[in-house]
Amino acid sequence: MIKGLGSVEKALNILCLFDFDNPKLSAQEISDRLDIPLSSIYKYLDVLLKKGFIAKNDNSRHFILGLSIFHLLNVCIVGKKLIDVALPEMKFLWKETGETILLTVVHDQEVMCLERILSNKLIKLSLERGEMKPMYAGADGKVVLAYQEQSFIEKFCSSVTIKKLTKNTPKNHSQLLEQLQQIRRQGYSITDSEVDEGAIAVAAPIFNHKQKLIAAITIAGLKERTPFNVISRWSELIVEKAISISRELGFSGKIPKN
Repeated sequence: MIKGLGSVEKALNILCLFDFDNPKLSAQEISDRLDIPLSSIYKYLDVLLKKGFIAKNDNSRHFILGLSIFHLLNVCIVGKKLIDVALPEMKFLWKETGETILLTVVHDQEVMCLERILSNKLIKLSLERGEMKPMYAGADGKVVLAYQEQSFIEKFCSSVTIKKLTKNTPKNHSQLLEQLQQIRRQGYSITDSEVDEGAIAVAAPIFNHKQKLIAAITIAGLKERTPFNVISRWSELIVEKAISISRELGFSGKIPKN
């Protein structure tokens, strides 16, 4: 077993002990059920308490599940709802273009593939669910970054180093910031070979009922089979479907531009 995974597994085992029949447990009960020394149990409980995954039940010696569990549950529900709403529009884009369609979300200072429909063509762009990509390159990454709050963008530029993935990857943060302004002006992002050579993509932002960006939807294909008039059509389609998804999620008003 990889070093450290044993502790992770034991901590997860503790959380899994809580259920409808056992909403609260004492340290001794946890120790007995997992056959782990009480002294070790307290160490795990201390970490789980600090992270908010468990909490003390009033003044008793019992523990209950904490608010961090509730937060993760809400994230799970929101992610599921987003996929349910976005998937029909993704299928429409796939039928119209025959190319790979991606739904990506923010994950720390990167973007993560939440859902995808792969191209039906022999040679295709592929991204696995859960796979991470840089936020400073690629249509989906940059459109997600463009619509973040200014404080997020400033922190991103001060803490993330731009790695040259291809000759078209932004050279520095100054160039990236100029590109983000252009994305906000037009309401979508087009990139050419910024992450993978020969790949072209168009992405648009998805907003929720709080007028906050929560995801990006992308059409990604090969440049050699995508003439300019096709890219222009992709841009129209991706914006149309991004707005449609946003409306379903309660977004009102216009996509913010500057």
